[in-house]
Amino acid sequence: MRNRSHFLAFLVLISSVACCGSALYADSNPDAEVKSFTFRKFNDQGLRLWDLSGKEAIFVNDNVIRMIEMQLAITSTKDEGETVLRSPNARIYVEENQATGDGFLFVEGNGFRAEGKDWEWRGTERKIEIRKGAKVTFDEAIRRILK
Repeated sequence: MRNRSHFLAFLVLISSVACCGSALYADSNPDAEVKSFTFRKFNDQGLRLWDLSGKEAIFVNDNVIRMIEMQLAITSTKDEGETVLRSPNARIYVEENQATGDGFLFVEGNGFRAEGKDWEWRGTERKIEIRKGAKVTFDEAIRRILK
């Protein structure tokens, strides 16, 4: 429920920006769109889980956001830096802490890069599944550890 209140606060903030020239009715109108934004999600302790940004977002309902040029920066639970997911098109499920897409996904994390199509990110499980054309590249330090 707390995440929903953050989401609704975000919608109120965006709605106030709408008065300055951007057409937005996200707080009462499904399929409302927002251009060039960042949305931050926090856990119950107030720690940042992720930052979601994109060129365009379409709010399908209170839980589902369709994204154009999505960038999702996931905060690490350790001092390992962020993992960044990029996709031209994605669907974000805010309450479930998940994202999916049929098209391409590009991932960059601590010591690796991955890419592929038809993907799903499950934040609660800390998993990314790439179902088609998956390719993972490790940096030199990780390759030495894997030998």
